[in-house]
Formats: sequence, structure tokens, C-alpha cells
Amino acid sequence: MAKFEVGDKVKFLNQIGGGIVTKVTPDFVFVQDDTGFDMPMAPNELIRMADMSGAQIKIA
Repeated sequence: MAKFEVGDKVKFLNQIGGGIVTKVTPDFVFVQDDTGFDMPMAPNELIRMADMSGAQIKIA
């Protein structure tokens, strides 16, 4: 499971949207969306933006 840090840009896996991580607790990652609202999310419901852009497929 990815470890999230304050300031990470994330996307939601099971719904539209994403935001910036503002707080991390043992059970939740708090994500501030573009309206300024902090939403508590389970870490397994998030993907870090860098993880998505850094993925490459190698064809042998």
C-alpha cells in the first residue's frame, strides 16, 4: 500500500475527483478538494498522481 504524505496530489479510485493530502492518520488520509472541503478517505481508495504518471508499459 502506498504511503501518503501531506502535500501529495491524489485521485479517488471509486469516485470522480481528487485533491491534495492535508493530514494523514493511521486510518484515514484527509484530502482537500478544489472547493476547500477536507474529506477523510481510506488509503486504499486513493492513488497518488505521480504513481499514475510514472507508470510505463514495456513491450518485449
